[in-house]
Amino acid sequence: MLLNSNSMAFGRNETFYLKYNWTFKTLSAIEHNKDFLSLPDSYLDLGVGKNMLSSIKYWMNAYQILDEDRTSYRDDISKLIFDPNTGFDPYLEREETLWIMHWRLCSNPSNATLYYWFFNHFKNTRFTKDEILGSLAEWLKDTTAKKFSPKTLDRDINLLLKTYSSNQDMSEGIEDALENPFANLELLTKNSDGTYSVEFNHRDEVNCELFTLAVINLLDEMRGSDLFNKREIKFIPLNDVIDSQDFSSIRNIFRLSENFLISSAEQMTMRYSKYFELSDSGAGQRNLIINDSSLSMIDVVKSIYQ
Repeated sequence: MLLNSNSMAFGRNETFYLKYNWTFKTLSAIEHNKDFLSLPDSYLDLGVGKNMLSSIKYWMNAYQILDEDRTSYRDDISKLIFDPNTGFDPYLEREETLWIMHWRLCSNPSNATLYYWFFNHFKNTRFTKDEILGSLAEWLKDTTAKKFSPKTLDRDINLLLKTYSSNQDMSEGIEDALENPFANLELLTKNSDGTYSVEFNHRDEVNCELFTLAVINLLDEMRGSDLFNKREIKFIPLNDVIDSQDFSSIRNIFRLSENFLISSAEQMTMRYSKYFELSDSGAGQRNLIINDSSLSMIDVVKSIYQ
């Protein structure tokens, strides 16, 4: 979705990333009482502290699992994946689930502004935490009139780095590190000198179906936006699909190399040839042609888990 400069979220996640068992326990409780998260003592039933409960409420929205009222699923995709009884992966056991959650987090600028910015707009491949903070402050100054506390931004950045770093500080405890699903994606590395690195790689785990899911989501965003006048899209430059400047960037969110992105697009047009094809323009630009827009994200999610 497009960024709304009047709707940004910082400081709502407390200091806790989403842990493996929180999703299942929370959705199981909501299944018995849809207003569970509004109950004053719900944190006791979940076996967490009050601050952790605030974090759980935030992540349920940020990962687009629950709706804004936190009483029902955000959409059919969330129910298909996370339903405690019928979901494809309610315990977050499959890496595909983590990639889908990562995509939905980083394409949610209103509820996860920092993650949207970092994985779409921050282009440095080696950096310090202070460089992130400085770049974020500059982006916010150019983007919104809202003011955010530097302490809040610093705390949120600390959590982002902790969540995605594949070399977490073991002084915090091995058990705590094992509860974090998203370090497994290896999107961020903490170096011995205290800096951080990201690499744009060939990632086999981001398979054709995951790539296609992101493309369909992106095209849906474009169709519903004023930039495209809410019109049907018949073709679009491939580079605008794999590395959009106005919408979610598949390249940046998944940290994929250009060769891998081109290969993924080619695989998609072979796997889903009824719906997509690639063409070359006279200027050497490749275009994605949408022959049939009926392929839904639900269809692809089912294909991922089947």
